[in-house]
Amino acid sequence: ALPYLMLVVIGLIVSLPVLLHGFPDLSNDGSDHARYDSHFASQLWQGELYPRWLTNVSGGLGGAAMYFYPPLQSFAASLFQPFVHGRDPYGWFISGYACVLATVLAGIAAFLWLRSFAGIGPAFFGAVVYMIAPYHLAIDLYNRGAAAEYWIFVWLPLVMLAARGIASNSRYSTTALGAGYALCVYSQASVAACSAALPLAYVLMFSEPKRRWRAALSTVFGLTLGVGMAAVFLLPAVLDQSKTWFGMYAAGWGDYRNWWLFQIRDQITDTGTLGSGIPWYFSYKMRILVITIWTLVFSGTAYWLIRRYSTAGMARRLAAFYLGTTVAAFFLMLRQSEIVWRLIPVLRLLQFPHRLSTFLVMAAAALACLASAGLKQRGARYGAAVILLSMLGWAAADAVSARQAYSVWRYIPPLRAAQAAGRLRTQQEYYAFWPKPARVRDLETIPELEKFIAAHPPKEAHLTGEAAAGSAMVESWRPRRVLLKVDAPAAGQMILN
Repeated sequence: ALPYLMLVVIGLIVSLPVLLHGFPDLSNDGSDHARYDSHFASQLWQGELYPRWLTNVSGGLGGAAMYFYPPLQSFAASLFQPFVHGRDPYGWFISGYACVLATVLAGIAAFLWLRSFAGIGPAFFGAVVYMIAPYHLAIDLYNRGAAAEYWIFVWLPLVMLAARGIASNSRYSTTALGAGYALCVYSQASVAACSAALPLAYVLMFSEPKRRWRAALSTVFGLTLGVGMAAVFLLPAVLDQSKTWFGMYAAGWGDYRNWWLFQIRDQITDTGTLGSGIPWYFSYKMRILVITIWTLVFSGTAYWLIRRYSTAGMARRLAAFYLGTTVAAFFLMLRQSEIVWRLIPVLRLLQFPHRLSTFLVMAAAALACLASAGLKQRGARYGAAVILLSMLGWAAADAVSARQAYSVWRYIPPLRAAQAAGRLRTQQEYYAFWPKPARVRDLETIPELEKFIAAHPPKEAHLTGEAAAGSAMVESWRPRRVLLKVDAPAAGQMILN
């Protein structure tokens, strides 16, 4: 039990800012997740088992975000709603506590996976690497506030554990793969789609030659089973896109062509056409580049230690597999891979190529686990220094990112503070999830939206035409159940905001 207890403690320590102040309010998507989780939890506890239309966002006009956004983070956040009800009106704490839970569970899941091919000590070492890797903690949690992607770190180790079971012909591994993959889809569907190749490649490489294709078919069946388990989310997310401005999701800011790894000085545009100059997001792109190269150096050093000091054939094969994973993910972050992105449309839904760093982190944890025994060998001091100093540097980078992620710890320019306050006041929905009739370009700013809300009070009804002499009023407005009282002396129209 000791490794699990220590992983829980480490998870709580690295998540201490979140425990104190909730979800990082200065992160890129912080306000979005707090809004989703707050309204989702409210409707869930009112008895709606899977809230999709959030009735009170955008000033009360409502929004369709949860038709398209994976719900697992919001379900996890809802577990904490009864404990903070009344003192967390905007959802910062329930969102944050869900991510603390994800941090701890990610460490435990990584330990279970690594323990399947290594001893307790090496598996624990690899799990710590997995938890503190800067893309996992500094970028995904504190900088981007990517709560959905953050949860996929919990399930990927379990998917690979199930793939290992299929390769060794263990019972129930196919079902376990399906369940793990479904949880990946419920966490972050686009990253989950890209991760499907990993378990299949693992099974093809490590299964016995006589049953390799049978094992591969079992893997495909398990992945298909996972997609089926996630159909309650996937089908509406795919089939209802035409009813909203979903096309904006992967355009402009979300166009993958704007985010190649060494594309630092280029300007983000709606078409991905490259400009010049140093934009405001220069530091963000530079941070991603440094962390990616740092992780590559870490993994390369770990692989060198394995090749030099490990005599076990399986350890060397595993190291080769995860080094190959690292190289493939890194290549797909470069502009030279654009032909692959064009040939495989699902990649474009990632928006940002650096999301593939998820697999870099997983590979780094596996390589660190396999290399840990070599750290004590004579002649390995330089490699050991790179590994251990990198981990100390990663912890420092996590701490710096946490320090910059909260308004209570840093100065915020008045304009940015006013914009953040406006988003909280209106609970403005992300444009890509607005219903098609909504005039997105006319209501982009907070003042424009507030004027529209004032002119069209939400949840209000009135009659027009010959029926205008009558009355229409909303008696009750709850999720999936709206009660109207209408007194119309003649035929006419009723307008319901």
